[in-house]
Amino acid sequence: MSSNKKKTANKTAVPESKPKVLSRLDEKSKLRLQNGVFISLMVAAFFFALWKTHYGYRDYDETFFLAIPHRLSLGDVMFKHEWNLAQMSGFLLLPFVKLYTLITGGTEGIILAARIYYTVLHTAVASYVYYRLRKYGYIALFGCLLFFLFSPFDIMAYSYNSMALDLLVLSGVTMATTSYEKKTPLILSGLAFAGAVLCSPYMLFVFVTYVVCVGIHHLLKKLGRLPNVVLRSELFSIKTALWFTVGAASLAVVFLIWLLPRVSIGEIFESVSRMMSYSRLKGMTFGGRVNSYFTSIYNMNTYFPIALGVYGAMLIGMIIDRNRRRRAALYLIISAACTIYSLSLMLEKSEDVYFNCIMIPMFFIGLTSYILCKEKTKTIFASVFCLGILYSFFAFLGSDQGIHIISVAFVIVNFAGYIFLAQLIKEMVGKFDSSKLYKGTLIAASVVLVAALGIQFGVQFHNKRTHCFWEFGIDTLDTEFTQGPAKGIYSADYTVAKYNEIYNDIQSYKNMKSDNMLVLYSNPWVMMALHDMKYSGYSAWIGDDRYTSASEVSQRLLDYWEVNPDKMPKYVYIVKGTEWDKNTLFGPFVGKGYTYSENNISYKMERTGVQ
Repeated sequence: MSSNKKKTANKTAVPESKPKVLSRLDEKSKLRLQNGVFISLMVAAFFFALWKTHYGYRDYDETFFLAIPHRLSLGDVMFKHEWNLAQMSGFLLLPFVKLYTLITGGTEGIILAARIYYTVLHTAVASYVYYRLRKYGYIALFGCLLFFLFSPFDIMAYSYNSMALDLLVLSGVTMATTSYEKKTPLILSGLAFAGAVLCSPYMLFVFVTYVVCVGIHHLLKKLGRLPNVVLRSELFSIKTALWFTVGAASLAVVFLIWLLPRVSIGEIFESVSRMMSYSRLKGMTFGGRVNSYFTSIYNMNTYFPIALGVYGAMLIGMIIDRNRRRRAALYLIISAACTIYSLSLMLEKSEDVYFNCIMIPMFFIGLTSYILCKEKTKTIFASVFCLGILYSFFAFLGSDQGIHIISVAFVIVNFAGYIFLAQLIKEMVGKFDSSKLYKGTLIAASVVLVAALGIQFGVQFHNKRTHCFWEFGIDTLDTEFTQGPAKGIYSADYTVAKYNEIYNDIQSYKNMKSDNMLVLYSNPWVMMALHDMKYSGYSAWIGDDRYTSASEVSQRLLDYWEVNPDKMPKYVYIVKGTEWDKNTLFGPFVGKGYTYSENNISYKMERTGVQ
């Protein structure tokens, strides 16, 4: 009798193990297929982006991003010689600029090379985060693709905006998905976060916020009162914070070792004080900036408050609804409808230089999905979703770009939102409910969600395909730059003609190496084109005549040369056609031993004596 029971048990044990093995094989097959789809799409997206790097050129911001590390590579000192608040991001680009100029012997073609550099690294970041989040399925894949397609202000080059975005996604996703027993990922996460702080210094307050959360976690844990909320996670343990801080401190130490032998702490504070006094944000109180943050979002579009009102009312109802998961499909339908409506409002701006606003509406779906999930991805909520929200606020505090810089940060928020949506869909599909109402709302929610995601992808892809670095109509960009920093890029014929005019005009300075030169022009590429000439201005970007008057420029230059008398220029080059008053710009040089000449392109001065 006992023997028969054993035989029966053995017989039943074998069939039970087969489905598990088959299930594991099936999961592996599905993951291999998903990985294959991702690789195929990313390879296509990479070559598409690589093709796009050759088109479109505006010589304002993009050349400024390279001009700061360029002047540093020539020996100028951060804070002492450069008076722009965004300068610390130049430290991260300095190795690229130094290596490029070392290999090529100059700056010819450096702008295109910087775009390719960005494309390669941005692809690597998107691929890395997919690897960390691939268990969430095709929606995670979709989120990674949308992340890759976005470049702040559609400038496909590294800047304090785009570098911060990549570094924060790297840091946040790593912290959210790692085992907190492993030290290396935590150190690398801290290292990436420190890089983001160099791009956006106000992000230092996010680190302070994290430390406070760690303290609360430790205190509640010690008291035995740690609730089942996000603070319960080992993400906020002292051990995790310690290794994260080690990573962040490593970059900070390297930066300070590089900086402090060149400039004193006193000089740094004095320089920052001057820069703050020049900022267009001076005089604004903290309370005023906080109010401006929320009003910037609210007033993003005349009709956007309607979407906020509808979603806000639904959000309150959803939070107080004790059976909200039973009505999850309905709440998703409303959220997706708000997203589609908001995206439709942004379409008129989708091809504008300030197209970033199209990244905000997906917030509705992301927040709803997180609230409705039964198994909440709390670490992703804390270190990606909340990180994106905090970045949007602190980046806003240090920028005059308003809603446009807020929108950039929402790319990180959206990224987390796609993971929440993937988790929620998994729970909803796995739920057994045979009622026609449930099935009907589930189908309706699927249709509306697909429409929202499809519109988001369509707008981003269309923009990437047609909008070129602040120029419109890719079909009109058929003239190639054949010389100087912009070599290899295609633009409109009149843009190339103007560039060539100035480039040919400055060739007379080519053999005057190591002399100080001041270029009074709002486009920093001129100094890069001269390569070995030393920058003589208070910044690699002197200013824009739309915002900075000639009298302001003149006064800043006089202040700068008073602090740095060795930076008084040997040569002064002023491009004609600016709205600046040339007579005011000449003011700092009158009676100081400068000779003067002009042609139809520029005014030129040379110091041949002293006062």
